Amino acid sequence: MKDWKNGFWESDLDHGYELFIEKRVHGYLFTKEKIIAKVTEENNKEYDVLVQLTDDDQFYGLSCSCSHEDTGHCPHVVAILFKYEQEKEQEKANELVKLISYANEQDIQDFLLNVLKENQELTQRFQEHTAIKNIDDYDKMIVILEKHTHYSGSNIHDRTLQNINKELSEFLNSLIDTSIEKKQILHAFELMNRIVEHFDLSKVHNVENDISLIMHHCYSLWKKLLRHASEPEKQRIYSKLSTKISSAGQSSFYIQQILHEEFPEQYFDQDQQKLDQTSENGGHFNYKNKRLLSIRQMENLNYTDNQIHQRARESWQSPTIRSQYIDYLMQKRAYEEAITVLNESIVLDQHSSDMVTLHRYALKNLYHKLGKKELYAEQILHLLLEGETVDMNLIHQLKKTYSIDQWEEVRENLFEKLKYRTDVGLFYSKERRYDLLLDYVLKSPGLEEASRYFSFLRKQFPEALLQKYEYELRRMAAETTTRLRYHKMALLIAEMATLPSSTISVQLLIKELKEKYPRRKAMLEELKKLEKTYK
Repeated sequence: MKDWKNGFWESDLDHGYELFIEKRVHGYLFTKEKIIAKVTEENNKEYDVLVQLTDDDQFYGLSCSCSHEDTGHCPHVVAILFKYEQEKEQEKANELVKLISYANEQDIQDFLLNVLKENQELTQRFQEHTAIKNIDDYDKMIVILEKHTHYSGSNIHDRTLQNINKELSEFLNSLIDTSIEKKQILHAFELMNRIVEHFDLSKVHNVENDISLIMHHCYSLWKKLLRHASEPEKQRIYSKLSTKISSAGQSSFYIQQILHEEFPEQYFDQDQQKLDQTSENGGHFNYKNKRLLSIRQMENLNYTDNQIHQRARESWQSPTIRSQYIDYLMQKRAYEEAITVLNESIVLDQHSSDMVTLHRYALKNLYHKLGKKELYAEQILHLLLEGETVDMNLIHQLKKTYSIDQWEEVRENLFEKLKYRTDVGLFYSKERRYDLLLDYVLKSPGLEEASRYFSFLRKQFPEALLQKYEYELRRMAAETTTRLRYHKMALLIAEMATLPSSTISVQLLIKELKEKYPRRKAMLEELKKLEKTYK
């Protein structure tokens, strides 16, 4: 059943997959001839499904007790087939379990030792795996991350992803509290690592910076875990994070913060080793023969404020020592000097965009605390213009600092400077600048952005949207692709048909595509379904 998904509509694949991962399939039984199961919807209605199988594992008969006459539109059948795939994989895994159970313990240990010695990546994976104590937690995490992967690649309403992110946050909170109670700190840490790695690799439309919020949540929970960790556990966490930072993506900013705040001496020593390896260069001294103390160590040795200031200045090239010194100044409420050091650090750390962002956020928050409205707004502007995405949280904060008339001028400046960002459409829509939103949509390749903002533009700019859809749909049709792709194309044609005075254009487009691509069976089937509606 390798290509069974091609026989179903995308909307039913989505709904069926959701039923499957939410474990709404039960009473499941499969033999060589058939699959029998029940599927329960959210309204508690139960449906009976039967799938008949051929000798070579293909299905030829599908039936469901729901109202869908055409099984190609039945999400319950889809849910059963996803379950069948899972069971077949589990069957293979069970064969491996049997094989392992027949081997004696010494054979298994010898084999593992030989394999792990030859493969460092496998060794690391094995170490990570053994830290996970509760497989149920792991399974729950996988279900949520699979949901995120599935939906983040789809053109769906932002609320769906927000609900998934909320579910993930609730899972994390429960995981941390339970793990602390059971003293399974490393178990929670390893699962969080998997989640962070997932979002480091995510390539999604970052609406309202949901990923940044999740990363910040993980940062807060790391801190909570560390408060309850034993010394050996802390050392393992430090080792994992300090190794991870060089390859981290969006999490790099938060890992640096954790290392700075929770492991200042060790992270400082790493920083010092880098300094030790560099000779006198460009006016920077080599401290190879001089032991540098962290700010916390100086405090423990009862250094005076002046002595701490002098010693910190001696190692000013170290971002870690400056970061520690800023924290020290904030504790002392020496806010003006903290502002000076942060501004210096922005210049000194220009080689690291993450560090500069960290300093600007600290400056922004400090200016806000001190009521310095103009300087607060200035840092927000820097963060917006220097960031890779249009951060709507920053936009909201900036908007609050201005009157309605002032904001009109500021936002026009932002519109100009952010116009080439790939996610600026949300900013235009929130500000109801539909003229700019239309221009952004028309210049965006494909129909993803056009469909995303369709409801905002359809009444004001129907002709422009109609031309955009016709042009892009012809381009889509020119590429030979899968049934799912043709189904998506049909949905876009149906969306185009909701535009005022579009019926004739839709009819002509369907006729044109049928005549131009007579051998594309899957496309023709999708177009024939549409044709019945728009005749």
